[in-house]
Amino acid sequence: MAKQKEATGEAGSSQAVEDLYRKAKHLSSDGAFQEAVTVYRQLLEIDPTHLRAHNNLGVLHDQQGNYEEALAEYQAAEELDPDD
Repeated sequence: MAKQKEATGEAGSSQAVEDLYRKAKHLSSDGAFQEAVTVYRQLLEIDPTHLRAHNNLGVLHDQQGNYEEALAEYQAAEELDPDD
């Protein structure tokens, strides 16, 4: 029973992460860059290993001239998948 509850919790968390990812991408596409940054940060609090979120957050920081923050996000993405 505990395993089933644990699995359900993970699935719910996974769905929340993907919902946040889609929301952040939508905000970014609409030009709401700061709001997208906020949502990506929320997502990364839940799943700090989300490669695409780190990469996209790096892109947003780069576009806004926040180069040190962009570099930190790109490095985080690189650490997660050094072959990509």
